[in-house]
Formats: sequence, C-alpha cells, structure tokens
Amino acid sequence: MRDVDVAKWSAEMTVQERVRLITALELKNWGSLAGAPSETVDAAPISPGIATDIHRAWTSCPPQQRAELGGLVMLKTLIWITAAWDVSERLMYLRGLAAEEALLLTTGRFSEGQLRYYATELARIVRELRHLVTLFAAAEVKHFGGMHLVGRDPSHPICTVWAVSRVIAEVVEGHKRRLLRVFAEPEETETPSAVDVPVHTLLLDANPAVDERWVEGQLFEMEKVAFGCW
Repeated sequence: MRDVDVAKWSAEMTVQERVRLITALELKNWGSLAGAPSETVDAAPISPGIATDIHRAWTSCPPQQRAELGGLVMLKTLIWITAAWDVSERLMYLRGLAAEEALLLTTGRFSEGQLRYYATELARIVRELRHLVTLFAAAEVKHFGGMHLVGRDPSHPICTVWAVSRVIAEVVEGHKRRLLRVFAEPEETETPSAVDVPVHTLLLDANPAVDERWVEGQLFEMEKVAFGCW
C-alpha cells in the first residue's frame, strides 16, 4: 500500500472503491500498531504515513461524491462501534453466564427452573450475536463490495466475527458436555439433584435462524444515521 501513489490511484475511483481504500488503510494501521488481531475495536493512534494517505484519498474525491463517501465512512464507523460495544458486551455476558451455570451444575443443587433459565438466556445471547454477525455481512455486501470490515479469521486486525464463532462454539459444546455429564453421571456432582429434565430440551443451537427482517430494519436505521449526517 505504501508503494502506491494514493492520490493518483484514487482520482478515477468510484465511491465504493474509495471507501474501501480508506478502510484498508485504517485496518492496516490497526494491524501494524497492535501487532496482533483484536476481538474488538480499540482506539489507537494512526501512523503519519497512513494518515497522509487517508487525507489524500479524501481530498482527491470529486465534490459531487463527498456526501456519499462521508455516509459510507460513517456507516463503516457505526459497524466498528457496534463490533466494539454491542458484540464485546454480549461475548462477556455469554462467557460469564456459562461460568455461572457450570458452577451451579457442579453443586448438584439446582431446580428445573434454574436449568431452563440458563438454557433460555444462553440461547438468547447466541441468537443476538448471530443477528449482529449477519448485520455486518449485509452491510459489507450492500455497501462495501463484500469487503470484510470485521474479520472471519484471526489474521484480520479486527477479528470480531471469528471471536463470536469461537466463543459460541465453546459455550454450546461446554453447556452440552456439562449437562450430559450431570444427568448421565450424577455422582460426579457434590450433591446429586433429584431434578429429572429431558436433556435435549436444554441444549443450545450454535446457528439459530436469523430474522432477516430485523437485519434489514437495523441496517436501514444505521443507514439513516450514517447518510443523515451528510
């Protein structure tokens, strides 16, 4: 990227190509400064060389395209904010909830209501995370030519989607493993419970169905905010 004359390269760009260039420069900055991928978006200073390239990409944009470019950059920022706050908050809650359930199961002192509470709450957070991941993908396809704003593997500077998939898989498998062990081998708990619940009714789906209407509606709201600023 540093070997390219950004001002010359961006002179003939479409708006989508330009926002992808700006995004790629920002991701390059995160990757070079952090030294390792992050599950969330953390504030980091921008290197002078990359800052100059981004400035040149902006200033070379034709005046008639600047409003659309500004809206796309704002939409990209909203996606990153959502990844930083909404996703990371849910990942922390999901991990904490799974740990609480694990502790409860080891005691053997639990009720059917408690088991169903954890199963329902864990399923809710998994579903919300899958909806957010689908929202990111919808925005990437519609506005960024399929460019991954948030990564699907740990090599991406912002590997939010990879983190979501990894944590969900760990939680779902751990939840299943603990339930099967408790009900199949009750002597493994400190105080075997008398609760008899069909285990299959408590298991989690790692890939629940996504409400596409919610995704469309949420993306529409984000677009209104992003393009409304310009």
